[in-house]
Amino acid sequence: MTDSPTHNIPSDNLRWCLEQIENGPWSAIQLRGEQISDTQFNQDDIDLLVSNESAKILLSAIYTWVCERKCHARVMSRKNRKVQLILYSTDGKDCVIFDLWLELWQLDHKRSCLTYSGAKDAIKTPQSSISRFPANLEACIYIQHLICKKRSIDNQSTISRLNYYNENCDKELTDVIVDIVNTQKISQTIDELTLKYINERCLIKSPSNFTHTTKRLSSLIKESWLAAPRENRMISIMGSDGAGKTTIATHLLESEDNISRVFTGKHLYRKSYIHKLLVIFIRPLLFQSRETFDEKLAPWVYLRASLGIRIKYWRQKNKGLMLVDRTIMDFLYLDRKTDTPRFSRFRFLSNIFGKRIPIIHCIVNPQNISDRKPEMTEQGILHYNQDMFNCHSLRSPTDYLAFNNDCSLEDSVEALTTILNKL
Repeated sequence: MTDSPTHNIPSDNLRWCLEQIENGPWSAIQLRGEQISDTQFNQDDIDLLVSNESAKILLSAIYTWVCERKCHARVMSRKNRKVQLILYSTDGKDCVIFDLWLELWQLDHKRSCLTYSGAKDAIKTPQSSISRFPANLEACIYIQHLICKKRSIDNQSTISRLNYYNENCDKELTDVIVDIVNTQKISQTIDELTLKYINERCLIKSPSNFTHTTKRLSSLIKESWLAAPRENRMISIMGSDGAGKTTIATHLLESEDNISRVFTGKHLYRKSYIHKLLVIFIRPLLFQSRETFDEKLAPWVYLRASLGIRIKYWRQKNKGLMLVDRTIMDFLYLDRKTDTPRFSRFRFLSNIFGKRIPIIHCIVNPQNISDRKPEMTEQGILHYNQDMFNCHSLRSPTDYLAFNNDCSLEDSVEALTTILNKL
């Protein structure tokens, strides 16, 4: 990879991140659009076809960039087939949006899908980490995309892209593209021809109707049960002790009219009389350490918090935006004040219960926390940040913002306000 910029200009840092994406240790296929550059700041999304392994490696690198204050990063996913990744400049003013497709269900009227493994043999000779299909194949995939999305052919961006393919494709496809532009519709003949062209060059998955319907139903149930509605009512602000989450939440409450209140998340269980009685009277009788007792309480604490967050989410309707100081995954994280914090063995509960409201993870250099929170260890903070990033960025559904909070309070509030206004 290239060296990082010597100055700390937000837009230059974001350009540096784009250079790393083009030349990193992962492999992806750009499905359409211009070559990745700063001209795509604050523009439409960039569609990339990637494998699960490459997506994980890329996200791991982005976590490092956030820690180094090169960018902020938002990871969103409602279904397992796609991850949306947004990189923000450190001041929040510029962003680049990537759609990472793990399964591209935009073929054959959404009855078939394309994966990286099924398409990699059809790419041009790779020049970087981001490859392209030959123009003919890319055009066919785009036409299938228009069919599945039922996109209108008469808008300027669609016509412009079709004209680009008309200039770069071979004769066998230019007549097809001219027909689409002139008639502003895609005939069944063109539909079949483009699908056949893709089939001859890529390995397309076409599961049985029963298998496809079952998977879609399972994905829909999981999304409707766990994911928050698209209109935000609540946002969690999380981070290690001393990361500044409470301070930044308080300042956002004072400066933003649409934020109605800040709720302290630990009250989801600590105000429970049952919890207090267990800690005061039962733990001494069991002669157990606090860590062992917390492990036993973790599932009940998490389940109670999951119920509490759902009730509060329901009550918050039409009342503005609530900031929750802490996320319910914190209730499954143990030994936070040691060098080896960890998730409880009951972490699997998070795949069944809870409401995955949008999360802002305040990430701070551990050395900047030690003065304020001497009981927190540097290794413990590093483990916490890495574990929470992996947990929230790799699961689906998720809506997670990794936010570097290593600058002044004024700059952090301004950057986060700018990003929130884009959500």
